[in-house]
Amino acid sequence: MTSATHEYGQMAHGIASSLSKFETVFGLKLGYAIFSASEQLSRTLQGKHTTQEAMSAIRLAKSHFRRLRTEAEFNRFYDSFITS
Repeated sequence: MTSATHEYGQMAHGIASSLSKFETVFGLKLGYAIFSASEQLSRTLQGKHTTQEAMSAIRLAKSHFRRLRTEAEFNRFYDSFITS
């Protein structure tokens, strides 16, 4: 086995260990919930949309982020994460 192969094997093992930790997986899923809305807003704002469509996308994103910040929504997210 070459040194590079051994090094990549160690890196893969480290990544697999990290992914098995609660904090890592929880953080990834929470990040997805946040950044997927940001990505959609970004695509709308960069696309060929009317001002009205852009403003609507901004309102939807703001509403989504406000809802994510509530304790009830966090508890729903956490419960769905634990049961999945």
